[in-house]
Amino acid sequence: MNREFVLCDTLDAVTRMSSELIQRLCAEAILERGSASLAISGGSTPQALFMLWQAETFPGLASVQVFMSDERLVPTASNDSNHGTMLRLWPDVSCGQLFLPDMALSDESIASNYEAQVVGVLGELPSFDCVMLGLGEDGHTASLFPGKPSLTDTNLICLADHGALPPPVKRLTFTYPLINNARNVVVIATGAKKRPWIETLLAGNNDTSTFPLSGVSPHGKLWIVLDRAAWPEA
Repeated sequence: MNREFVLCDTLDAVTRMSSELIQRLCAEAILERGSASLAISGGSTPQALFMLWQAETFPGLASVQVFMSDERLVPTASNDSNHGTMLRLWPDVSCGQLFLPDMALSDESIASNYEAQVVGVLGELPSFDCVMLGLGEDGHTASLFPGKPSLTDTNLICLADHGALPPPVKRLTFTYPLINNARNVVVIATGAKKRPWIETLLAGNNDTSTFPLSGVSPHGKLWIVLDRAAWPEA
């Protein structure tokens, strides 16, 4: 696997570096193919990026196809809605080509409908130019939680349990087949509570049942952007 760690001194530097990397990957895709496909994770990880991208324009945004790599099944107006948070903090995202899960559908239909959207835009074997992910304190990424059925789901997108995290609602998530077909995956990890998981990753632990991030192995490149608190040698 082609993997690179990017170590930053501060949280602000992590946000800046992650932004520059994601924007560069999108710009390269636009130059090569005329558009870029970007999947953004849920949770708190991307919120600093949203605010930065609202304050400082995201270059080429009109040519970027924006998706969510995971989402809570709650109304868009809820504070727990990932794409609702994105729209509030980064309203300029609407200048791009935005593809969101349809929360009006039944739980049973929402994942298959969103998968159909992805396939309709990117083809039968979708390969995102950039999938942005976080790392949870329990080792989860996207909404792939330890010990849950989503870890072995062979669909591109599936319905997932909430794991140990509040709120206790079902979620939508990209699965390993879709994540690992990406040209680039950017994982953002900050804080001392993430350090044991980075140590586990460096040690080569690939037990996805206890450490879901270890199953992220894209055919392209894996970038891990982290601060010194999360780095084992800090």
